[in-house]
Amino acid sequence: MATTRFEHDGIMTKQEQENMVDFILYLYEAYKKWCHHPVRKDKDRHIDHILYIAVRDITRIIGENKNLYISEAANKFIKADKTTTYRGLLNARKANPGKTVKEHFKPAIDFYKQFEEACIENKPFGQKEAKAWLKDAVIAIITNDEDKKLTKLGYVKNRPRPAKAYKEAGIIKTHFTPAKKGQQ
Repeated sequence: MATTRFEHDGIMTKQEQENMVDFILYLYEAYKKWCHHPVRKDKDRHIDHILYIAVRDITRIIGENKNLYISEAANKFIKADKTTTYRGLLNARKANPGKTVKEHFKPAIDFYKQFEEACIENKPFGQKEAKAWLKDAVIAIITNDEDKKLTKLGYVKNRPRPAKAYKEAGIIKTHFTPAKKGQQ
């Protein structure tokens, strides 16, 4: 039976992190083959889209299970503390529909662009670069109002310095470490 994040309550194991690094490298190889072919000089737009979705979802999964943050404003609705499990966090968000959004701190497109830059500029994309995603893939739960502030400031998909964008929008975030089952 496959393990889901709910069985270990939102904590990514070392083995799962290693698997993610391997999968990121696999996606990069697929990108090189189908989206940056040196002879064809064209992209298969369908595969390009599928690979982007995979990158978006991989960075979301890493962020949710390793680098999850909650803004102070969003936590007024969620009320997460050191006894909150990952499941409890999801239930608190469901109990307050439309109040919070879950978003990539660093837009997913920025991760995907790393593939393109590595190919075009003939830069390496290996273990080191893939492991950096484990640190850089952050998911933040913020309020809808905070999300609107980011949008108004022009930080929807163009966010070269995510910390600066959050600061400009007045968003204060704190790391969420879920309680393990039985510690509530």
